[in-house]
Amino acid sequence: MRKSALQERIDELLSWHRIYSSINAHHPLDIAYVDNHFYYCDILPYFNYQAYLAAFSDKSYYDVLFSHFPTPAAIVKRMKGSYYCPSANASHTPCTLESTLTLIKDYDRVLIKPTQMSESGLGSGIVIIDSSKSKQEIAQVLASYKGDIALQEVITQHSLLHTLAPSSVNTFRIVTFLYQNKCVLLSSVLYIGAGGAASNAGEFYKVGIDESGTTRDFIIQGKGKRIKALPSGAEICGVKIPHFDKVVAMAKSMHLVLPHFGIIGWDFTIDESGEPVMIELNVDCPTCESLQFCNAPIFGEQSAQILQQVVSKSL
Repeated sequence: MRKSALQERIDELLSWHRIYSSINAHHPLDIAYVDNHFYYCDILPYFNYQAYLAAFSDKSYYDVLFSHFPTPAAIVKRMKGSYYCPSANASHTPCTLESTLTLIKDYDRVLIKPTQMSESGLGSGIVIIDSSKSKQEIAQVLASYKGDIALQEVITQHSLLHTLAPSSVNTFRIVTFLYQNKCVLLSSVLYIGAGGAASNAGEFYKVGIDESGTTRDFIIQGKGKRIKALPSGAEICGVKIPHFDKVVAMAKSMHLVLPHFGIIGWDFTIDESGEPVMIELNVDCPTCESLQFCNAPIFGEQSAQILQQVVSKSL
């Protein structure tokens, strides 16, 4: 006999609870855990204004939207096939491919990333080019991208982050919640790269961070394998993250720039001088499972109130 839609949903919910109980060593059992279906199909559409997702996810506009906050310094952007560079009087001054190549040669290394929501995510498409390459070689790399791209200065990360995975820019996923006119931190996880230009490219490692900015005592690899140590051998469990309070404070302040979104997942790093840098924001997919693998139910003590509100509006 075919299962009813209700029974299928119950089975899916229970399967996610079994996953969380088998992975999360900190908080294995709690009825407040949210399953993926409910989070992505009901909760996010309720709190995040869907018509604005693509526009505000475009990385080309980070330096415009967040001009008062540190983001990766833009060298050049390509939008709709044309190149633009920042100037003293304008965010986007038209420039040629030749002038773009000349600008790139002024830097030791330049990071290239796709900027549109449909072409980015999980570190996809990110390449770091060395300016020792010829202009022709660099032009070929640029031509290999079919959509919009941003060319940015390469960030030198804090020494603690560098030791964890030196070949990656390791980041913090900070999820903030704007609710009843107050912005709060929902959860935070350290993403440690397994290699490559960005920490969230391919299989990476996740460590939960508690309210004091101290990491949990277990590590999650990939999609849910619990491990005891990083391949680099660097110690990360039970570590107080330096300057983490500044990261959280900045994420909350930046969220108020975009009040149409209730839930935002921010990717931050900390630079060599101890200052937070916002790498990217995620309003379409701010994550749920990583947070609940590593910490606790995403809405914590507010779970019953939040879930009841979403359900009542969805009926």
